[in-house]
Amino acid sequence: MMNRSAFVSSILVFVLSFVLYVQGAAISVQGMDAGEFMTVAAKGGRLHPSGYPLAVYLMQFLNELPYENPAWKSSLFSAIFGALALAVQSIVINRLTKSTVLSISLPLILACSPLWLRYCTVAEVFASAAF
Repeated sequence: MMNRSAFVSSILVFVLSFVLYVQGAAISVQGMDAGEFMTVAAKGGRLHPSGYPLAVYLMQFLNELPYENPAWKSSLFSAIFGALALAVQSIVINRLTKSTVLSISLPLILACSPLWLRYCTVAEVFASAAF
């Protein structure tokens, strides 16, 4: 069972990292397969194999939000799953170390690392795979 400090620290990590990723979410096509993900999420169709059906369905669901930019709405998918992955990491660190300080600081250090930040702000499946 999760103790209160683990729960609070994971929520704090999720909220802080999610706000960071939403602020930096891509508003246009970035590199890699982001353009393909954005197009399929906004217009429908199929991706290259393996197709990532769950990711596409969730991106299409997010594209129903009342905001005009489909690229930003598709990038929101990575922001949600990147923040969730950090929240899970916070819970695991708290269970292993029993330290609230470490369970907040270590995931936030990862949240700000350049590669993690890149993958959590573009429409890709890397953040969801980390979750």
